[in-house]
Amino acid sequence: MKTKYVVVLPVVLALGLLVAACGDKKDATPAASTTTTTTATTTPAADATAAATTAAADATKAATAAAADATKAATAAATTATADATKAATAATTAATTAATDATKAATTAATNTMAAATPAAAAPDFATADADKSGGVSLAEAQKVWPKLTQDQFNAADTDKNAALSADEYAALVKNPPAM
Repeated sequence: MKTKYVVVLPVVLALGLLVAACGDKKDATPAASTTTTTTATTTPAADATAAATTAAADATKAATAAAADATKAATAAATTATADATKAATAATTAATTAATDATKAATTAATNTMAAATPAAAAPDFATADADKSGGVSLAEAQKVWPKLTQDQFNAADTDKNAALSADEYAALVKNPPAM
């Protein structure tokens, strides 16, 4: 692009200029006047500098946009990875907690069963206490107060003389070998 600048520097003596222009006076010397015209043109180096500056600005804008896009993508990926890791950790914790709870239940059940097997049955009262009606024998109803789950068949097996009452010896044998309940 070429631009022309015209600079006029008049150093004019007004009277001398008029005289010279009119030509009335032959011996008049025209006044000194200087006109300088300067044409400013851009050089190829200036054009290249302007083009490079524009290209650099455009590249900077593009790089900034690309960096912003990359940051957004990296943030989204990190957020997704964090969420996935949190889900996996939660699932693992839940599984471990469930396994621990199941193991605790199994251990508690086993300990309860072991304690029940190892704990002797409550001591049965003596024959005189079991024979509440003082009839001289322990009836099924009286025996069931000692052993609430005692069945008729178990009582009959202990009543060896089949008189529907346990004698002191039959009761002692039942105390020594209580029925399984």
